[in-house]
Amino acid sequence: MITDDLLRQGTAQHSQGQLVEATQSFRAVLRINPTHSAATRSLLSIAKQLRQPASQSTAVVDQQIDQERRKYEQVWECDDYRRFSPGLQGAQLVDLIGYFRQHQVRTILDAGCGSGQLMQQIMTEFPEEFDLHGFDISANCLDPFFDAIRDEILTVGCLWNLAEFGEIYDGVICTDVMEHIPTHQVPACLENLRQCTAKAAYFGIALFPDGYGQKILGEPLHLTVKEPQWWISAIQRAGYTVTKAMVENGPHANPMWLHALLTV
Repeated sequence: MITDDLLRQGTAQHSQGQLVEATQSFRAVLRINPTHSAATRSLLSIAKQLRQPASQSTAVVDQQIDQERRKYEQVWECDDYRRFSPGLQGAQLVDLIGYFRQHQVRTILDAGCGSGQLMQQIMTEFPEEFDLHGFDISANCLDPFFDAIRDEILTVGCLWNLAEFGEIYDGVICTDVMEHIPTHQVPACLENLRQCTAKAAYFGIALFPDGYGQKILGEPLHLTVKEPQWWISAIQRAGYTVTKAMVENGPHANPMWLHALLTV
Protein backbone atom coordinates (compact mmCIF):
# COMPACT_ATOMS: atom_id res chain seq x y z
CA MET A 1 0.00 0.00 0.00
CA ILE A 2 1.06 3.59 -0.62
CA THR A 3 0.71 4.49 3.05
CA ASP A 4 2.95 1.59 4.09
CA ASP A 5 5.64 2.69 1.63
CA LEU A 6 5.44 6.29 2.83
CA LEU A 7 5.55 5.19 6.45
CA ARG A 8 8.66 3.08 5.86
CA GLN A 9 10.24 5.97 3.98
CA GLY A 10 9.46 8.39 6.80
CA THR A 11 10.74 5.98 9.44
CA ALA A 12 14.02 5.57 7.56
CA GLN A 13 14.39 9.32 7.13
CA HIS A 14 13.67 9.87 10.81
CA SER A 15 16.29 7.33 11.87
CA GLN A 16 18.84 9.07 9.61
CA GLY A 17 18.12 12.44 11.17
CA GLN A 18 16.34 13.81 8.10
CA LEU A 19 13.59 15.43 10.14
CA VAL A 20 12.17 17.76 7.48
CA GLU A 21 11.94 14.93 4.94
CA ALA A 22 10.47 12.55 7.52
CA THR A 23 7.85 15.12 8.47
CA GLN A 24 6.83 15.44 4.82
CA SER A 25 6.53 11.65 4.46
CA PHE A 26 4.42 11.22 7.60
CA ARG A 27 2.17 14.09 6.59
CA ALA A 28 1.71 12.48 3.18
CA VAL A 29 0.48 9.36 4.99
CA LEU A 30 -2.01 11.43 6.97
CA ARG A 31 -3.34 13.15 3.86
CA ILE A 32 -4.31 9.69 2.62
CA ASN A 33 -5.43 8.35 5.99
CA PRO A 34 -5.94 11.15 8.57
CA THR A 35 -6.49 8.61 11.38
CA HIS A 36 -3.22 6.71 10.81
CA SER A 37 -1.98 6.32 14.40
CA ALA A 38 1.63 5.37 13.58
CA ALA A 39 2.13 8.46 11.41
CA THR A 40 0.55 10.65 14.08
CA ARG A 41 2.83 9.24 16.80
CA SER A 42 5.86 9.72 14.58
CA LEU A 43 5.02 13.38 13.92
CA LEU A 44 4.57 14.07 17.61
CA SER A 45 7.87 12.31 18.29
CA ILE A 46 9.62 14.56 15.78
CA ALA A 47 8.00 17.60 17.37
CA LYS A 48 9.41 16.63 20.76
CA GLN A 49 12.81 15.95 19.24
CA LEU A 50 12.87 19.35 17.56
CA ARG A 51 12.27 21.00 20.92
CA GLN A 52 15.46 19.49 22.38
CA PRO A 53 18.46 21.86 22.47
CA ALA A 54 20.64 19.33 20.70
CA SER A 55 18.33 19.44 17.69
CA GLN A 56 18.23 23.20 17.34
CA SER A 57 20.98 23.15 14.77
CA THR A 58 18.88 20.88 12.54
CA ALA A 59 15.78 23.06 12.76
CA VAL A 60 15.10 25.41 9.89
CA VAL A 61 15.29 29.02 11.02
CA ASP A 62 12.13 30.75 9.86
CA GLN A 63 12.63 34.50 9.75
CA GLN A 64 8.95 34.96 9.00
CA ILE A 65 8.10 33.56 12.43
CA ASP A 66 10.22 36.23 14.09
CA GLN A 67 8.65 38.92 11.92
CA GLU A 68 5.12 37.78 12.80
CA ARG A 69 5.99 37.54 16.49
CA ARG A 70 7.34 41.10 16.58
CA LYS A 71 4.31 42.33 14.67
CA TYR A 72 1.81 40.88 17.12
CA GLU A 73 3.81 41.90 20.17
CA GLN A 74 3.35 45.45 18.89
CA VAL A 75 -0.34 44.89 18.15
CA TRP A 76 -1.06 43.56 21.65
CA GLU A 77 0.41 46.71 23.16
CA CYS A 78 -2.70 48.51 21.86
CA ASP A 79 -5.58 48.40 24.30
CA ASP A 80 -8.14 48.89 21.52
CA TYR A 81 -7.16 45.53 20.04
CA ARG A 82 -8.28 43.81 23.25
CA ARG A 83 -11.75 45.29 23.46
CA PHE A 84 -13.56 42.77 21.25
CA SER A 85 -13.18 38.99 21.34
CA PRO A 86 -14.50 37.24 18.20
CA GLY A 87 -13.84 33.90 19.87
CA LEU A 88 -16.07 34.75 22.80
CA GLN A 89 -18.90 35.80 20.51
CA GLY A 90 -18.47 32.87 18.13
CA ALA A 91 -18.47 30.29 20.93
CA GLN A 92 -21.85 31.55 22.08
CA LEU A 93 -23.20 31.53 18.53
CA VAL A 94 -22.35 27.85 17.93
CA ASP A 95 -23.01 26.66 21.52
CA LEU A 96 -19.41 25.50 21.81
CA ILE A 97 -19.78 24.21 25.36
CA GLY A 98 -22.70 22.03 24.33
CA TYR A 99 -20.75 20.74 21.33
CA PHE A 100 -17.71 19.88 23.42
CA ARG A 101 -19.89 18.16 25.99
CA GLN A 102 -21.49 16.13 23.22
CA HIS A 103 -18.04 14.84 22.23
CA GLN A 104 -16.76 14.29 25.80
CA VAL A 105 -14.11 16.99 25.52
CA ARG A 106 -12.24 17.83 28.70
CA THR A 107 -8.79 19.10 27.70
CA ILE A 108 -8.82 22.09 25.33
CA LEU A 109 -6.17 23.95 23.36
CA ASP A 110 -7.06 27.53 22.42
CA ALA A 111 -4.79 27.94 19.40
CA GLY A 112 -4.16 31.62 18.87
CA CYS A 113 -5.76 32.48 22.19
CA GLY A 114 -4.97 36.20 22.02
CA SER A 115 -6.19 38.09 25.07
CA GLY A 116 -7.69 34.90 26.45
CA GLN A 117 -11.22 36.19 26.97
CA LEU A 118 -12.79 32.92 25.84
CA MET A 119 -10.47 30.89 28.06
CA GLN A 120 -11.28 33.20 30.96
CA GLN A 121 -15.02 32.70 30.50
CA ILE A 122 -14.74 28.91 30.32
CA MET A 123 -12.39 28.76 33.32
CA THR A 124 -14.69 31.00 35.34
CA GLU A 125 -18.04 29.43 34.43
CA PHE A 126 -16.94 25.77 34.16
CA PRO A 127 -13.93 25.51 36.48
CA GLU A 128 -14.22 21.78 37.17
CA GLU A 129 -15.29 20.65 33.71
CA PHE A 130 -12.53 21.75 31.33
CA ASP A 131 -8.74 21.93 31.43
CA LEU A 132 -7.53 24.73 29.14
CA HIS A 133 -4.21 25.68 27.61
CA GLY A 134 -3.45 28.66 25.39
CA PHE A 135 -1.10 28.97 22.43
CA ASP A 136 -0.09 32.23 20.76
CA ILE A 137 2.78 33.73 18.82
CA SER A 138 3.24 36.64 21.23
CA ALA A 139 4.09 36.45 24.92
CA ASN A 140 2.22 39.66 25.80
CA CYS A 141 -1.18 38.67 24.42
CA LEU A 142 -3.00 37.56 27.58
CA ASP A 143 -5.11 39.91 29.69
CA PRO A 144 -4.09 40.65 33.34
CA PHE A 145 -6.56 37.98 34.53
CA PHE A 146 -3.85 35.41 33.69
CA ASP A 147 -0.86 37.14 35.28
CA ALA A 148 -0.49 34.61 38.10
CA ILE A 149 -0.73 31.55 35.81
CA ARG A 150 0.67 32.91 32.54
CA ASP A 151 3.67 30.57 32.39
CA GLU A 152 1.65 27.43 33.03
CA ILE A 153 -1.29 28.22 30.78
CA LEU A 154 0.41 29.78 27.72
CA THR A 155 2.73 28.26 25.12
CA VAL A 156 4.42 30.90 22.97
CA GLY A 157 4.97 29.51 19.51
CA CYS A 158 4.03 29.47 15.84
CA LEU A 159 1.22 27.31 14.51
CA TRP A 160 3.06 26.28 11.35
CA ASN A 161 6.17 25.19 13.26
CA LEU A 162 5.93 21.48 14.09
CA ALA A 163 8.53 21.89 16.83
CA GLU A 164 5.99 23.84 18.92
CA PHE A 165 3.66 20.84 19.15
CA GLY A 166 3.73 17.49 20.91
CA GLU A 167 0.64 17.37 23.11
CA ILE A 168 -2.79 16.02 22.17
CA TYR A 169 -5.99 17.67 23.42
CA ASP A 170 -9.57 16.44 23.34
CA GLY A 171 -10.70 19.69 21.75
CA VAL A 172 -9.14 22.57 19.83
CA ILE A 173 -10.44 26.13 19.50
CA CYS A 174 -9.07 28.35 16.75
CA THR A 175 -10.90 31.66 16.28
CA ASP A 176 -9.80 34.87 14.59
CA VAL A 177 -6.51 33.17 13.74
CA MET A 178 -6.38 31.37 10.40
CA GLU A 179 -7.03 34.51 8.34
CA HIS A 180 -3.91 36.00 9.98
CA ILE A 181 -1.72 33.16 8.62
CA PRO A 182 0.30 33.62 5.40
CA THR A 183 -1.55 31.62 2.74
CA HIS A 184 1.34 29.28 1.96
CA GLN A 185 1.52 28.31 5.66
CA VAL A 186 -2.19 27.54 6.07
CA PRO A 187 -1.89 23.80 5.24
CA ALA A 188 0.90 23.27 7.79
CA CYS A 189 -1.08 25.09 10.50
CA LEU A 190 -4.19 23.03 9.86
CA GLU A 191 -2.25 19.77 9.75
CA ASN A 192 -0.46 20.55 13.02
CA LEU A 193 -3.75 21.39 14.71
CA ARG A 194 -5.39 18.25 13.35
CA GLN A 195 -2.60 16.10 14.80
CA CYS A 196 -3.15 17.49 18.29
CA THR A 197 -6.96 17.12 18.16
CA ALA A 198 -8.29 13.90 19.65
CA LYS A 199 -12.05 14.48 19.38
CA ALA A 200 -13.49 17.80 18.19
CA ALA A 201 -12.65 21.35 17.18
CA TYR A 202 -14.18 24.74 16.47
CA PHE A 203 -12.79 27.18 13.91
CA GLY A 204 -14.02 30.77 13.54
CA ILE A 205 -12.45 32.40 10.48
CA ALA A 206 -12.85 35.98 9.29
CA LEU A 207 -13.73 36.37 5.60
CA PHE A 208 -12.99 40.09 5.23
CA PRO A 209 -9.92 42.36 4.99
CA ASP A 210 -9.05 44.09 8.24
CA GLY A 211 -8.42 47.78 8.75
CA TYR A 212 -6.67 47.61 12.08
CA GLY A 213 -3.31 46.50 10.72
CA GLN A 214 -3.09 49.42 8.31
CA LYS A 215 -4.02 51.76 11.11
CA ILE A 216 -1.26 50.79 13.54
CA LEU A 217 1.33 48.97 11.42
CA GLY A 218 0.81 50.20 7.88
CA GLU A 219 0.11 46.64 6.70
CA PRO A 220 -2.84 44.24 6.87
CA LEU A 221 -3.24 41.64 9.60
CA HIS A 222 -5.60 39.44 7.58
CA LEU A 223 -3.19 37.77 5.16
CA THR A 224 -5.50 35.04 3.85
CA VAL A 225 -8.94 36.34 2.91
CA LYS A 226 -10.86 33.59 1.13
CA GLU A 227 -14.43 32.47 0.54
CA PRO A 228 -16.00 29.90 2.90
CA GLN A 229 -15.64 26.90 0.58
CA TRP A 230 -11.92 27.52 0.19
CA TRP A 231 -11.53 27.24 3.95
CA ILE A 232 -13.81 24.23 4.26
CA SER A 233 -11.79 22.39 1.61
CA ALA A 234 -8.51 23.27 3.34
CA ILE A 235 -9.86 22.08 6.70
CA GLN A 236 -11.04 18.81 5.17
CA ARG A 237 -7.70 18.23 3.44
CA ALA A 238 -6.03 18.49 6.84
CA GLY A 239 -8.10 15.54 8.02
CA TYR A 240 -10.98 17.15 9.88
CA THR A 241 -14.61 16.19 9.28
CA VAL A 242 -16.94 19.18 9.11
CA THR A 243 -20.06 18.38 11.11
CA LYS A 244 -21.55 21.85 10.82
CA ALA A 245 -20.55 25.03 8.97
CA MET A 246 -22.35 28.34 8.98
CA VAL A 247 -21.55 31.75 7.51
CA GLU A 248 -22.29 34.81 9.60
CA ASN A 249 -23.22 37.79 7.44
CA GLY A 250 -22.63 41.47 8.06
CA PRO A 251 -25.26 44.24 8.07
CA HIS A 252 -25.23 44.40 4.26
CA ALA A 253 -25.57 40.62 3.83
CA ASN A 254 -21.85 40.34 3.12
CA PRO A 255 -20.14 37.18 4.44
CA MET A 256 -18.08 38.06 7.52
CA TRP A 257 -17.28 34.89 9.47
CA LEU A 258 -17.14 31.16 8.83
CA HIS A 259 -17.99 29.07 11.90
CA ALA A 260 -17.04 25.39 11.55
CA LEU A 261 -17.63 22.62 14.07
CA LEU A 262 -15.35 19.65 13.41
CA THR A 263 -14.58 16.12 14.43
CA VAL A 264 -11.61 13.84 13.70
